Amino acid sequence: AELPVAFVLAQHLGEGFVSLFADQLDKVSSFRVKKGVDGDTLHHGEVIVVPVEQQLQIDKNGKIKLLDKKWPGLYRPSIDCIIESVTRTFKKKSAVIIFSGMGSDGVIACQEFFNQYDGTIWVQSKDSCVISSMPDSIRDAGLVSYSATPELLAEKLAEKYAIADRK
Repeated sequence: AELPVAFVLAQHLGEGFVSLFADQLDKVSSFRVKKGVDGDTLHHGEVIVVPVEQQLQIDKNGKIKLLDKKWPGLYRPSIDCIIESVTRTFKKKSAVIIFSGMGSDGVIACQEFFNQYDGTIWVQSKDSCVISSMPDSIRDAGLVSYSATPELLAEKLAEKYAIADRK
């Protein structure tokens, strides 16, 4: 809970499930988890679940803007659009973690993030995924600097910020 980070969680869900998903995660997380709402500001210790119905962008102050536009492409929300918005705004201060998922949504934005900022991209290990095609596609593109189970990804994140705090 004390990590100086915030998460923007984009999950391919049906329209009626985003709030339920956020509520369920909030009950088991040390972070505050909530659905992204227009005008809210992203803070450390929070997880914002991206709505399915409309595009979400985050400005340099962490303010959430919901656009009256549908997501482009096959998947809603578009992982590519979310990664692009967050990494364009926060540049090297941002990172990407891709968990179990279907398809290759996220590869284009991860490639751009990697090329522009030598961005940190982690993925869930193949053997720990329910469906591994999303992390596999990013791994196959040569963009991944760390791959592990969700538990080890969390430990690595905590370790990264513990080391940063000592400097």
